[in-house]
Amino acid sequence: MLKNKSGTDLRPFLFLGKGGLFRLVKLNYTSVMQEEQQPEAAADPMSSSDAPEDDQKETSDASPNISDADAFKILLDMKMKKRQKKPNLPSTVTELVTEEGSKVFVVGTAHFSDSSKRDVVKTIQEVQPDVVVVELCQYRVSMLKMDEKTLLKEAKEINLEKLQQAIKQNGVMSGLMQMLLLKVSAHITEQLGMAPGGEFREAFKEAGKVPFCKFHLGDRPIPVTFKRAIAALSFWQKVKLAWGLCFLSDPISKDDVEKCKQKDLLEQMMAEMIGEFPDLHRTIVSERDIYLTYMLKQAAKRIELPRASETEPRKCIPSVVVGVVGMGHVPGIEKNWNTDLNIQEIMRQADGRKVLRSSIREFLCSEAMFHLGIPTTRAGTCVTSDSKVVRDILYDGNPKNERCTIVLRIASTFIRFGSFEIFKPTDEHTGRKGPSVNRNDIRIQMLNYVISTFYPEIQQAYSDNSVQRNAAFFREVTKRTARMVAEWQCVGFCHGVLNTDNMSIVGLTIDYGPFGFMDRYDPEHICNGSDNGGRYAYNKQPEICRWNLGKLAEALVPELPLEISELILEEEYDAEFERHYLQKMRKKLGLIHLELEDDDKLVSELLETMHLTGGDFTNTFRLLSSFSGDLDPLKLEDFLEKIAMQCASMEELKVAFRPQMDPRQLSMMLMLAQSNPQLFALIGTKANITKELERIEQFSKLQQLTAADLLSRNKRHWKEWLQKYRVRLEKEIESISNADVWNAERVKVMNSNNPKYILRNYIAQNAIEAAENGDFTEVREVLKCLENPFEETEGLAEVQEDQEEEETVAAAAATCAPVASSRLPYSSKPPLWASELCVT
Repeated sequence: MLKNKSGTDLRPFLFLGKGGLFRLVKLNYTSVMQEEQQPEAAADPMSSSDAPEDDQKETSDASPNISDADAFKILLDMKMKKRQKKPNLPSTVTELVTEEGSKVFVVGTAHFSDSSKRDVVKTIQEVQPDVVVVELCQYRVSMLKMDEKTLLKEAKEINLEKLQQAIKQNGVMSGLMQMLLLKVSAHITEQLGMAPGGEFREAFKEAGKVPFCKFHLGDRPIPVTFKRAIAALSFWQKVKLAWGLCFLSDPISKDDVEKCKQKDLLEQMMAEMIGEFPDLHRTIVSERDIYLTYMLKQAAKRIELPRASETEPRKCIPSVVVGVVGMGHVPGIEKNWNTDLNIQEIMRQADGRKVLRSSIREFLCSEAMFHLGIPTTRAGTCVTSDSKVVRDILYDGNPKNERCTIVLRIASTFIRFGSFEIFKPTDEHTGRKGPSVNRNDIRIQMLNYVISTFYPEIQQAYSDNSVQRNAAFFREVTKRTARMVAEWQCVGFCHGVLNTDNMSIVGLTIDYGPFGFMDRYDPEHICNGSDNGGRYAYNKQPEICRWNLGKLAEALVPELPLEISELILEEEYDAEFERHYLQKMRKKLGLIHLELEDDDKLVSELLETMHLTGGDFTNTFRLLSSFSGDLDPLKLEDFLEKIAMQCASMEELKVAFRPQMDPRQLSMMLMLAQSNPQLFALIGTKANITKELERIEQFSKLQQLTAADLLSRNKRHWKEWLQKYRVRLEKEIESISNADVWNAERVKVMNSNNPKYILRNYIAQNAIEAAENGDFTEVREVLKCLENPFEETEGLAEVQEDQEEEETVAAAAATCAPVASSRLPYSSKPPLWASELCVT
């Protein structure tokens, strides 16, 4: 930024011609000459002085007798004259040099320090930089414009209302992380009576006094840092960190701050608190070291000298840069300085580029869903390449290069519920709004297009009444969505991320990400490893889809009044879901002639029995077609043996119910619930704590249970339900003359509604691992199998594990040790190693 000695912005002078530029040079030249004549009388570096009135008068009266070229030359000469060849720099400054000869002076600061502010001012005055880079991003730039008093007040006033607002703006965990870091800053502020960031404000002021000096923001955007930091922590690590920050109370003195000239105070405190979380240190400190280094090197490119005219030849020289960063980042910047840096991975939140593993999963699953008869987008082809992107798969600091891959998606349309939220009005809490707010003309165009193109029968029936037409459209979308999610529930499919942007306007399953087919039946099954709160759990899917329809209804106002759409949603959604779900479940159980009121109870009791015994959802339904209802005790015992094999083994249950918190963590959470219930409620951990306590109780019971006891218990549960099922089947055949014909029809209906093959995670993983090694045979074999999910598929390479390998896998899974994936029949229950697969 161009400014004169008194802080006047110089950029307007570039448009004033010779006279304006001459006056600019006159003011700066006079100031420089005065400094040279009276070096001892230099002004306090924390303040600026104006040019003397006589000089101002002389300047205003002077005639513009120099050219623009001369004026530029004089300004540049003055800057170079003030730039010290051997600058007298504070001890906190580290000098770095680029390959092109540019110099970078990194000022290591403590964010709460008057001496750090003086160090910054002195460094900029000594070296007269071309660029000043500060450890701020666009989301924190406001602190440059706020005065110390306002910042001090803001830092101290952190209350529940601000916390709730942060959570609404950024989500629960990101909002908590932001506010808890502010709490640390506020704690230091309160202890010292000093607001943070003073060195950045001084850097901003001083940069404005240096001709041709640019001011750059050098830090990674804070939302990226928060999101990556949160992704690096487990749920309980997040809670533990929150606990530590909430109860921060250690006193801090100004002497402590000055001691931290060797290491920034705020970062030192954070380092102490996050010492147990190396992944958090990586995202908050190490990754930002890389980003800051990259931005400093970008700023230190050779610069082109200002030209007075286009005819003047271009001239480039090495640049001088001053970087203002926390002292804790200086060692990392030095370490990374001579390294080729790529910030693509540390900036990644979602770059839109798919890799081979996620593409294979989508390719296989979208085709599997189609052949299961569930409305879905299709996969036309899957094309991979030699291009690579860096992915940290488990967010554990071990990124690797993966092949970029493209899936050709096919659908009648990819318009989603979220497409209509571009009209969303300003949110009273966050201030956010849709990009097309108040553009009802576009909303009308979208509705006209969607209804006329994809619901032509509705357009034709209500062409003369737009409200009735829109109501009929919303009713049909509601019914299609209800039927779709009912189909999901009947095959144990979990989507994983059911936000409004993943809901198709024509009722298709869309956007296959962290999906999963349920193996062991658990109504609270969560397929998405990052869904800590279980928002998209299996049993929550009908509810969340209804919620999404409510958001679509809001987005259609005023073209469809909310009172009409809400009434439609109330009348249609639950009724359509329950009707379609029960209809499908009757077919899965072979109840093909009668529809009795108690059928829903029979289904509920079946699922409860599956839950109690850990029954495999897919294989249990498939096996029921072989249940004859015969009263012969031997046949019943034989069937009970078969169905017991589809129940969870002792090893599987121990893995499933293994406590996820150590006793200290659980105790800490229970204390937090008592000491700070408001924060506890915001974190949303009540259900998680309850589940953890249940897990501990179940695990304790398992420790006292033998394998024989478990088998006996499972058989007892199944015998009780099978007796009820037999009674219901007998009612089916009361009016049937030929029981054999009826049974053959029953088996046919059941086997055409209960798939033998689904895309289990372990099957997909085996195919992915082979493909990543260049062998796509397994992908093709799995696809062939999934194209005929209800039939016995012959000719596939279904290899059974030998006994020794089975024992190895079982032992490793019991201790959660990783083992190489092993081939099993595609219709098999998953091996124990599959329990460690995590999809996020």
